[in-house]
Amino acid sequence: MNINIDALYNYPLKSGKGILLNETLVFKTGFKLDRDFAIINKDKVVLTARENPRILLLNTSFKDSVLQIAIPNKECINVPLNGFKKQDIEVVLFKKKTKALIVSKAVNNLLSEFLKEQVCLVCTNPLVLRSVKEEYNGKPGDVISFSDIAPVHLVNEESVKALNLNLVQPVLRTRFRPNIIVSGISAYAEENWKYIKIGECEFEVIIPTKRCSLITINPKSLEKHVNQEPLRSISKLKPINKAHFGIYLIPRKLGKITTLDKIEILE
Repeated sequence: MNINIDALYNYPLKSGKGILLNETLVFKTGFKLDRDFAIINKDKVVLTARENPRILLLNTSFKDSVLQIAIPNKECINVPLNGFKKQDIEVVLFKKKTKALIVSKAVNNLLSEFLKEQVCLVCTNPLVLRSVKEEYNGKPGDVISFSDIAPVHLVNEESVKALNLNLVQPVLRTRFRPNIIVSGISAYAEENWKYIKIGECEFEVIIPTKRCSLITINPKSLEKHVNQEPLRSISKLKPINKAHFGIYLIPRKLGKITTLDKIEILE
């Protein structure tokens, strides 16, 4: 059985559009620069698309050592990754305080105008990273950036197809914001994995991904589905696992992975 990588995605800005990759370095915090940036409101709370869906429209890319944030119908914001003074700030993410760095005050007015509220762009503080919680099978030293639960998120293409058979309006697999999309296995088979190898890297599967209202937001129209789809159908299809769809991974052996790599189930 050949288990293939269909796609790799990086999301530099939390809740922003993803970048399709051919390869990536994998660190303890996950893919290089994944969820390293976030937007906070005037109360220093990290915003996601749940609070401000317009973040979904922000496109990101990298050019040399610059993060580019494209605002629809506006100029592209260039944020250098090096060579500027970063200011410490305490922010709140999921009702917990954590440390961050203000990366460029110059972009805040443009972002605030587009998001229709006062905001500030921040990045993770590499010296004060969040820990993967023990309740999610995290071990001492397991750290994350601005990710929700764990460093890497994987979705199975066949699981998406099986779900779409139950939906009046099928959803794209990118609705689930995966880092890794795989194919070549039956629907939901990924939930039985415990340990896998991809390229130079090895990953421990810690928990299935519990879905939330974010997946009910259409990333183009920004409207929430009136019947809470596909969240409602996931809950009906999987009554034992509630609204689980996809799996969370923690890197155990670091290195590089590519779309040409095969996935080996070690356990």
